[in-house]
Amino acid sequence: MDKEITNDFTPNEYENVHFHDGRVKLLTNDDERLLTEEELLQQTLEYYPDHWISENRKLIQIITDELKYMSTLSTLGDGATFSDIAEYLEYCHTEDPISKVNWEDDDLSYYVMRCPNKTNPSNKQFMRHFLMELYDVYKYFLRNYNIEFGPFEDFCDFIYIYSSSAFQIPND
Repeated sequence: MDKEITNDFTPNEYENVHFHDGRVKLLTNDDERLLTEEELLQQTLEYYPDHWISENRKLIQIITDELKYMSTLSTLGDGATFSDIAEYLEYCHTEDPISKVNWEDDDLSYYVMRCPNKTNPSNKQFMRHFLMELYDVYKYFLRNYNIEFGPFEDFCDFIYIYSSSAFQIPND
């Protein structure tokens, strides 16, 4: 039983990263150079796609707690968990979606159409029933937190997916 011994040495990432004067120094085969802040951020985002969520974890937890508190009063977003909200906010941060409608110009009460006790409402029916409440919640989050919540339509879609009233609209 002779074992063939080979010396397959492959360096790992810890042998190539050095910390010097509070800065990260990356040693490559070609050269030795310091990473700029932009290059370091780019590498971090490539290796750790959820890095943004980690940096904003406390703020996302506060937003989750506030949405949960509001949902006890209106059932809007009562099924959303921390991970659902974090994923939605990361989508808004990375994709930067654009609103199709200027919601500030119109009188939204003109579009409200109440349909209590409606079972399995469509997204449009849900949105028309809760339009004023949805807009108030959306504007509240925009005013109080320095974070991107995406366009109002995307926010409404998110709330529709995670609301118990998307199965049956409660009686007013």
